[in-house]
Amino acid sequence: MNKYILPSGSILVLLLLLFLHSFGTTEYWYVSFPYLDIVNHFLGGIGLAMAILWITKNPRYTIPLTIIAGIIWEIFEVYYNITGWPIGSMNYKLDTLKDLIMDTIGAVTVWFIFKNKKNNES
Repeated sequence: MNKYILPSGSILVLLLLLFLHSFGTTEYWYVSFPYLDIVNHFLGGIGLAMAILWITKNPRYTIPLTIIAGIIWEIFEVYYNITGWPIGSMNYKLDTLKDLIMDTIGAVTVWFIFKNKKNNES
């Protein structure tokens, strides 16, 4: 496998995420495009999982460490009161669950692609 795929791919995905999130907050894209949050959490899961895979060199860590990072992000949202819903409300709980599921789906996608790629190279 090309040694530049993971770091450059991770950087590109995370830059796209930064762009979408920046415009999502400043230009109210999160209001205009309600599914942007889902896309961004999926991209976040992919970008983080690729970075974790590059750092650890072991696909086994990609999913659990991405989930942990997602949980830390959700705590960050609560701490800075940027959840978009009142803490403890059903909407807040559903949004948090959806965010963590999308982070995980992004990580599983990376794990699956690189696990299969590694098996095909053997």
